[in-house]
Amino acid sequence: MAVAGFEGRIAILLGNSMGSFDRAGSTHVALDSPNPLAVGDFNGDSNLDLAVGVSTLMPPLREVVILLGAGTGFFSSSNSFAVGVSPEFIALAAGDFNGDGKLDLAVSNGSSSNVSVGAAGMITASADTGSASLPVNISLCQTDPATAQCISAIGDSVTTQINANAMPTFGVFVQCNGNVPFDPAVNRVLIRFRDTGGGITRGSTSVAVRTQ
Repeated sequence: MAVAGFEGRIAILLGNSMGSFDRAGSTHVALDSPNPLAVGDFNGDSNLDLAVGVSTLMPPLREVVILLGAGTGFFSSSNSFAVGVSPEFIALAAGDFNGDGKLDLAVSNGSSSNVSVGAAGMITASADTGSASLPVNISLCQTDPATAQCISAIGDSVTTQINANAMPTFGVFVQCNGNVPFDPAVNRVLIRFRDTGGGITRGSTSVAVRTQ
């Protein structure tokens, strides 16, 4: 088990087959605060590696750091990839998005409402209210990152080609048809990013909604 902690450390816990774990140690990623983790064999050596979303405040920086596993519970730093100046990490997922047999990464960025993909692929963005039944109509569009204007049709979902290391942005429009009480744990709009072909959710973010 890998657990993201504070002060830039990832704790590694090894299972002992008795329902508990022994701590193998920790890996320092030399940045302010690790956030989401994704696990996969990124270099093809049959050992599990880690992709870690990390951020610094000064200077403001967001990037994904790859930690290569030795197969012993220990990891060494490899490459890092910038995913923007100020996105808030929400989710990090690994998968073969373009069908070439190699693992890719998708990063869902909360505060900038975008998703970063490490390889080109088709992604469908959609929005819903999850398990809550709310009197709202939700639509969205892909936007120009510089002007925030829609560059796609406004609809229930948006399917778009995302190039490697691109950071597309989306606008979400919520029209209320009744009262939505203040309950941020339940009353939320969720934005999901799925593979266009397989429908696998690669990342998601959400925001609480209420009526005034």
